[in-house]
Amino acid sequence: MQLDAILEVAIGLVMMWLVISVVTMEIQSWLGQALNTRAKFLQASLLAMFKNEPALVSQFYSHPAIKELGTFDRKGNYKKPTYIPNDLFARVAMELLMNTSKQSAFIAPEEISLKAMADGVKQVQAMNSDLNELMNHLFPGVDKVNEASVSIEEIQAKLKQYQENVEKWFDNNMEKASIWYKQNALTTAFIIGLGVALFFNVDTLNVIQKLWREPTIRQALVAQADTYELGEGVANITEVPGYFDSLAMPVGWTSIPHSDPAVCTRLVTFSPAGEIAYRAGNECRMLVNIPRSYDLMGWFLKLLGLLISGFAARQGAPFWFDLLRKLVSVRGSQQSSKPEEAKG
Repeated sequence: MQLDAILEVAIGLVMMWLVISVVTMEIQSWLGQALNTRAKFLQASLLAMFKNEPALVSQFYSHPAIKELGTFDRKGNYKKPTYIPNDLFARVAMELLMNTSKQSAFIAPEEISLKAMADGVKQVQAMNSDLNELMNHLFPGVDKVNEASVSIEEIQAKLKQYQENVEKWFDNNMEKASIWYKQNALTTAFIIGLGVALFFNVDTLNVIQKLWREPTIRQALVAQADTYELGEGVANITEVPGYFDSLAMPVGWTSIPHSDPAVCTRLVTFSPAGEIAYRAGNECRMLVNIPRSYDLMGWFLKLLGLLISGFAARQGAPFWFDLLRKLVSVRGSQQSSKPEEAKG
């Protein structure tokens, strides 16, 4: 019986973390689309690659092939691309070098020559010392090749080598940028998750206590977990309270009318007994599921419970969904084995 209760508490807890992760992911996705986060992150990464030369980044985004990767929002505003293939990046970057030297419109790929590239490399090298080192690494010996004394095959091989160097440079930087982006996304998910936990009072430690003491609640959550699908969620943040209620989760802020309405001298105040009271219209109400103002240990545990919920949201919904399916499977196998044990 004890093992069943522990498993049910674990399922209810993971179910709650899954829901808060889904809410967090939807908020993060909405913010990412509204703020065009991926495109801005890619632009910042390109600026770092071009050694903080905005002029080069601007010319790069002005290339027709890069412009085609962008999109338009509902208002018709152009949004820069969120993804650039490495081969396209290499081709545009090499064309950019020759455009830098000519100061004219972008030339066609078939017009690429080592002489034009060497002139462009010199122009870029003159911008700053970091670009000078980068150009030497990407295009070694480009200024020493005499096209008149080498065959077309050798020129093509050299150009292919340079393009491969640029592609590798792009891939390496995008790999580092991807790690940086994921770390940034995890930090953002934690902040959003903590905000959701605070706003809806998703206190992990408090939920554990309630699930352990009230088998009816945890059995209801286990029943929900059996049929929960990862695609389920909320279309709007205002739906979250009702969503938690529909899943019978022991979360949310609870208040009752205060016995002494005179306590509410301000919008929010602490009563002499350490209660948190607030004015709602003409009524004075008191929060009942929060520690008293003088209960330092209670506030520590409350903050810890909210932080745990924030870190749980940081893990992401797929992680908790997989774990939930495993726990439900384990519980199902245990339930099916009980009749056999009874017969034995």
